[in-house]
Amino acid sequence: MINSAFILYKRYIKGLSVSDTLDGRYPLVGLSCFADGAIEIDEQGNFRCPESGKKGSPEEFLRLLYPFLTEPGAKEAVYLESRDIPGISITEYEKNMALKSSKEYTTEFKFLCNISPPKSHSLFLESQSQSLFSYELSDIGQPLCRTTWQFGSRKDVHLGVPRIKEA
Repeated sequence: MINSAFILYKRYIKGLSVSDTLDGRYPLVGLSCFADGAIEIDEQGNFRCPESGKKGSPEEFLRLLYPFLTEPGAKEAVYLESRDIPGISITEYEKNMALKSSKEYTTEFKFLCNISPPKSHSLFLESQSQSLFSYELSDIGQPLCRTTWQFGSRKDVHLGVPRIKEA
């Protein structure tokens, strides 16, 4: 779980080091999302936040962040988010968002959608397939889930585990 733990927690925790992961230096340390101070990730992928006293498995970590996430949902989220799979890959998301600033993208979006592209960072148009993607992001702006739909279609496809946030 060496690299997969890093990929999972990188979506939620600022300051984790790629070089520490590659060099096998544990625990991985980043900024805690539960309290001021650090959070540590061990070799098995378990977390520990000394400041808040919270600790546990990756599934428990996600259930603390998203209290409405079911146990099967947490397991599925850990499985998908521990991999750099196409669709919710951090690198692919960053590449898509960088493309949005181009003049060509703006022109295509206006032509296909009849409106200017929204300022939202989570909506992306893939003009070749004429599909829209809407990304659900973590609090630090990393992709967790992507919903895809095509123009004129009522069918949408989810990749990842959608999150319900408290009202």
